[in-house]
Amino acid sequence: MLVYSSSRLRVALLVLLAASLPPALSAASAWRPVDAPGGLERATALALDDGRLAAGGERGVAQGPREGPLLGRVSLRGAVRELARARGALWVASETGLWRIGPGGARAEVLAPGELARSVRDVAAAAGWLVAATDAGVFASERSGAWQRLPALPLGPASRVEALEVDGGVEVWAAIEGALWRRDARGAAERVVTAGAASGEEGVVDLALDPAQRLLVLRARSLSRREAGGVWRSERLVLPPGAAPQRLVAAAGRLWLATDAGLVGADGLAGPWRRASAPVGHSPVLALAGDARGLAVATSRGLFLGPGRGDAAAAPVAGRVASDPPVQAVHRAALRHLELEPRRMHHLMRAVGWSAWLPELRLGASYDEGEGGSLDYDQAFISGDKRFLTDRDVDHFTDYGASIALEWDLGALVFDADRIDVSREARLVAQLRDDVLDEITQLYFERQRVLAALADPPPDASPAALRLRAAELAAGIDAWTGGWFSAQLAGGRHRSAPTR
Repeated sequence: MLVYSSSRLRVALLVLLAASLPPALSAASAWRPVDAPGGLERATALALDDGRLAAGGERGVAQGPREGPLLGRVSLRGAVRELARARGALWVASETGLWRIGPGGARAEVLAPGELARSVRDVAAAAGWLVAATDAGVFASERSGAWQRLPALPLGPASRVEALEVDGGVEVWAAIEGALWRRDARGAAERVVTAGAASGEEGVVDLALDPAQRLLVLRARSLSRREAGGVWRSERLVLPPGAAPQRLVAAAGRLWLATDAGLVGADGLAGPWRRASAPVGHSPVLALAGDARGLAVATSRGLFLGPGRGDAAAAPVAGRVASDPPVQAVHRAALRHLELEPRRMHHLMRAVGWSAWLPELRLGASYDEGEGGSLDYDQAFISGDKRFLTDRDVDHFTDYGASIALEWDLGALVFDADRIDVSREARLVAQLRDDVLDEITQLYFERQRVLAALADPPPDASPAALRLRAAELAAGIDAWTGGWFSAQLAGGRHRSAPTR
């Protein structure tokens, strides 16, 4: 476990270092910088719809036309967390409350008394409804009415919320304390488990709607979609090494994920997930919004607007670069180095089966030392006198003993309780092995794409930067394999993974 955790942290640090390098996987950038008032270049929330762009951050909110600069900053207290446009106004979820910014300026909305209700995490709109996720639960305003807590939903802190119009009313979905909850149009609520999500996975990261008004649920390692009839389809996320998903948007005909290692996109639920072009593809994404025409992306380098649909990373490399060993050999080397081969658990399970036939051996030894004796009394008459005679007999003894006992537990031949412990350990090892192989696969094929780009560098890429990136990825693979990968590259031939 320690090897895996430290290596994963190292990969994340390497990816963050790569943010300063030119992108290796894309053509000329189509992203246009957006001018924003001071303090909003690193926006924490974005809204893009109706031909208008809005950005919010630590110093308030600014709006403007889609193709023009953001102007007229409205100062607000507290960091902005989410933006939504509805009822002719811009709604701002912030750490100090829910704000309505309209033609008359900014106005604070009172959801409920208390500090928890003023900490608003998300806001969504549908069919005249507004729904807000707060640290005190989920609140809603129906068609310009007063704010009320949605009954039937838990009172715990809600991080994300989504609303969609259905026959008979509005359906509300919320992430409450990491769990997914649904409140139907009739007011009944239930906790929902998305079938197919990764085993033991963490809570909900984000909620979104696709153009067909189907709910998308983002978790740390999987993406789920609610199909017609309430059936769930889930796919495992295979992202660039070290990338952690933070936000999800369905826009410009694609799915987009904001990660701490850059913006990635895919044409469908199953991926493949590829980096966007520079500068958003390798910069940590702070906020993301989109519509049918494109995306607005706030990164550590600034705010950008792009077409989205035509922006995609280079296609996967059809075959591996000849200088590298096959990925299967890299997998075997890593498993041997980390001692995660499946045969080890098979041997352990087999040993548990044979252990029931072996008896429990008990050896014993004893030592005893002591003495014993007897007394005999007699009387005698000699010359008229009575005499008393005593005979005494004394024995000393020393005893040594040894014992051997064999004991069989015949019940273990039918069921051995140790099998439960071995089975539990096998599941943990299998999960760790799967994570290791997934990490290595991502490192390996990203290196393949970098090497392919190095053979035919894009116009905006530096060959020196590409070579540095390839070496960086090779170092990550080398750490997983205990130096085997670098030995293969130096030796020029691809031997099988080392055995112990």
